[in-house]
Formats: sequence, C-alpha cells, structure tokens
Amino acid sequence: TCIAQIYEKIALLYEARYQYEEAITYYTLAAEFYKNTDSINDYARCINYRGIVKENRLHYLDAANDYYLSLFEFTKTGNLIGMGNAYLNIGLINHFQKKHNEARYLFLKALDLYLKANHGMGISAAYNSLGMHYNKQKEYSKSLQFYFATLKNDYAINASELEISYTLNNIGDVLESLGKPEDALKYYRLS
Repeated sequence: TCIAQIYEKIALLYEARYQYEEAITYYTLAAEFYKNTDSINDYARCINYRGIVKENRLHYLDAANDYYLSLFEFTKTGNLIGMGNAYLNIGLINHFQKKHNEARYLFLKALDLYLKANHGMGISAAYNSLGMHYNKQKEYSKSLQFYFATLKNDYAINASELEISYTLNNIGDVLESLGKPEDALKYYRLS
C-alpha cells in the first residue's frame, strides 16, 4: 500500500505539470499495487484519475473505459461518491461527444448519488454540469436554475473562491446569451 501511495503521489505531480504520459504510467503502477492489496476503492480511484488524464489528452474512448472500470469497482464496495465521480466523468465524455440525452442522464445519476452521500463538492459539480448541459442546449432558464443551485451549494460548503468564481462566470455567460448584458456584467465583475 505504501508503494501504491508513493506512485499515486508521483502521478499527481506529473499530472499537475501536464506530463500526461508519465502520470498515466504512475497511476497504472499505483492501481496495480492497490489491486494486489485488495484496496478496491484506492484501485478504482487511481483508474478514475488515470481516465481524467486520458480525457485531458482528448483520448475519450480510453478515458471512458477507465471510468467504466472505476464505476464497476466502486459499485462492488457501494462507494457512492466514487460511483458519482465515475458517472459524472462518463457524462462529461458524452457531453463532449454531443450525446446530450446520455450526458444529462449520467449527470442526474451522479447528482442522485452525491445527494445520498451528502457530498457537497459532488453536488456542486453535478449541478454545474447540468447547468452547462442546459446552456449548450439553449435551455437558459434550466441552465440558470442549476447554476444558481451550484452557487447556493458552493456558499453552503465554503467552496473555494475559484469555484465560486467559475459559477458566477457561468451565470454571466447565460445572462449574456439571454441578451441581458448589464446583468451579465454584474456577474462577470463578481467573478
């Protein structure tokens, strides 16, 4: 387990430096060590992280495979947050591939799991993803509902200023699309 933790930390450092190939290598090594110690949740987490790196490289199919594998493993242990993370990430892949109905379903599935786990950061992430989804569909009213829900939840969980800034910016973007430049400007400035 100690070796796996070291490999995972090395992977995180490589990922932060945008050295994705190295990050993938070390997430894979960490996952294998976790798997050999029967640390299912740790194994699944590393596979999920590896998927994120692959997604950042725009290797959507490989990323989706990792997300589904992590979902399968998290399901074994009933890890609601891990399952929510996997569903959210699979939803994002579908969103990028313009599979809108699938993306919305997966975002809602993630939200349900995060609500059951009372996981504030996950709830904000799912609300934000739903806001993004509806914004792309030009369903601005629904988009604003989810972005304002994100903002309310961000404040409730003491989210970082950066997270709150993103949400405020997203609200401004929708208001601008609605032809409300003064309202949009207010949120951009707050952001």
